[in-house]
Amino acid sequence: MKVQYKWGIITLTILISLLSIYFLSFSLISRNVQKHAAEIASDANGNVNFAKKQKYLDSIWNEPVYNFLGKEYTYEEVKKNELQLGLDLLGGMHVVLEVSPNEIMKGMAGNNANDPKFVAALTQAEAKQSTSQKKFSTLFNEEFQKVSPGDKLSRLFANTANKGKIDFDSPDDQVIKVLDEEIDNAIDRSFNILRSRIDKFGVVQPNIQRLKGTSRIQLELPGVDNPARVRKLLQGVAKLEFLQVWENDEFGPYITKLNDYLVQEEKLAKSNGSQTATNDKDLSPLAVSDSSKKSSSLEDQLTSADTTAKTTTKAKSDSLPSNQSTTLASLFVPLGNSLGANVKDTAKVNALFRRADIKALFPPNMRMLWDVKPIVTTDKKEYVALYPVKRGRDTKAPLTGEVITDAQPSFDGGSPGVSMSMNASGAQKWKKITGENLGKRIAIILDDYVYSAPTVQSEIPNGNSSISSNFTVDEAKDLANILKAGKLPAPTRIVEEAIVGPTLGQEAINQGLLSTLSGFLMV
Repeated sequence: MKVQYKWGIITLTILISLLSIYFLSFSLISRNVQKHAAEIASDANGNVNFAKKQKYLDSIWNEPVYNFLGKEYTYEEVKKNELQLGLDLLGGMHVVLEVSPNEIMKGMAGNNANDPKFVAALTQAEAKQSTSQKKFSTLFNEEFQKVSPGDKLSRLFANTANKGKIDFDSPDDQVIKVLDEEIDNAIDRSFNILRSRIDKFGVVQPNIQRLKGTSRIQLELPGVDNPARVRKLLQGVAKLEFLQVWENDEFGPYITKLNDYLVQEEKLAKSNGSQTATNDKDLSPLAVSDSSKKSSSLEDQLTSADTTAKTTTKAKSDSLPSNQSTTLASLFVPLGNSLGANVKDTAKVNALFRRADIKALFPPNMRMLWDVKPIVTTDKKEYVALYPVKRGRDTKAPLTGEVITDAQPSFDGGSPGVSMSMNASGAQKWKKITGENLGKRIAIILDDYVYSAPTVQSEIPNGNSSISSNFTVDEAKDLANILKAGKLPAPTRIVEEAIVGPTLGQEAINQGLLSTLSGFLMV
């Protein structure tokens, strides 16, 4: 029994040790990648160009960097599985942001934002904000009564943007309540946008939280070594746009042209320079097919692309390995009524569409944007849709987020959806856009990511729209918040910032090692 018990302990110890080594290996790989990135971005004097380092890390974010017993892990997966160290151990940035309530109130005041009494009260309230525990709306009301005794707040805020919430007969306490709600909602929207941006930034295990009772948001970003990029990311104004999506029959010819181009390019590469480009024009990457060639669906296009690629491969005995294929079928998959790609291939796709020769194949007003949320299949693979969207004149969107006056989750027929209303200017533009795009999709885009692409069912004349899809309740709430993100100008400003070094944590580690060694020697 003693021998069995002994071997049981030995077996358990070995298993625990192997598991520890396995999980620790991710931290080692991550550090090696970081070290390699720093070496690439360093000049002859050893100075690191952080922008160049980050560009390299971004480029391999979805690329395999670790192979463990045949299973490949991308850099993103390695970062998620490594030991999560806080600011004290890893260093990084500590930032406190403030959402400006005076800008929110300016947006709610509309044309009255230039009223001298409004401006004076707002300026005085802002000056007292840092030394007072009162809400900003209360401070503003107190100052407004000083500069305009007996005047009602409703005079400033009763407008079409606040219709249904504030009218000319609304008492001051009701107006203050609405102001508080809008300020609080704006902070929530800023919080959600910041969280989404940080997730895209690639910081693993960031700590982001609202400081209750204030208009401030606190962030802790371990491992960040490019403060300038973080500042730009956090203080950028949210960009909400509505853009038409190129439908399959419109987009199909360009997809066919792209596939022909890539097949010819690969065919030329396989020839290994055996013939010059001038004597072999049919193999030139520029010898693309007629753009009028169409396929009935994305599925047909991809099948055609795959067949073409296979035919080309069989025609050459010195063909390239299949894993080096750059044909359409090797990068894209049909995803519903859109084109999509494996999350791991998004970096390759981005690099493809950045090429000047590839851009020349598409109209100048076409831009490729990813869906914000990947689709997880039953085999645990992640795919993300890619939307070709139409830019307006001067690459500007025909409709942007500032026209939205309200957006709320709704339950049309028991299914979660979103109801949206616009101001007069937005309603007029929205009527024109929806009238011209019946049966087509309009993409709702925030910070260059597509959050939804509903199909227009009918012309919408009054700016009141209903967006329905296979939403969950939470997804409907999130989309409503996204739509309201463009309603009011609520820029954030950094009020506190600290670059934290890992010295404190290193001291704790040294003390822990010393105490462990001392205890071991004593035992």
